[in-house]
Amino acid sequence: MTRVAETLQKAQEALDRGRLNQALRLTWEAGLEASSDNDRARVGQTIEIGESIRARATGKQEEEAGKLVTYFSHALAEPKERRPNWLLFDLNAFRGGPPELTKVCPDCAETIKAAARVCRFCGYRFDLGRSAGP
Repeated sequence: MTRVAETLQKAQEALDRGRLNQALRLTWEAGLEASSDNDRARVGQTIEIGESIRARATGKQEEEAGKLVTYFSHALAEPKERRPNWLLFDLNAFRGGPPELTKVCPDCAETIKAAARVCRFCGYRFDLGRSAGP
C-alpha cells in the first residue's frame, strides 16, 4: 500500500470516528501528494472523502471541506501548473486555529496583528495615526 493510500485510509477512519478536523488534515495531505504525482485515482478518492466530510460537517469544517473538493476537482480537470492559487488553504488552520490576520506598521514596517491599535515594536498608534513614543 502506498503512503497516499495509507493516509487516505487513515482519513476515512478519522471520518468514521467523527474526527472531522483530523480527517480534513489527512485528506488534504494525501490529496496534495496524489495531485503532485498526477495520481488521478487517488485524487478522486480525495474528492469522495471531502464530500463525505462536507456532508457531516457544519461551519468552518464544512467550508474547508468545500475548498478541498473544489481544489481537487480542479486538479483533475487542469494540468498541475495551471491550478488556481486562490484555492489553496492553510493546513495550520487545523493545527491550532485559524491563521491570524496581520498588517504592516507604516512607521517601522514590522508585521503585527491586524487588531493591534499600537505597534509593539515602535509604539505607532493606529487609532490616532501618530507615534506614542516620547
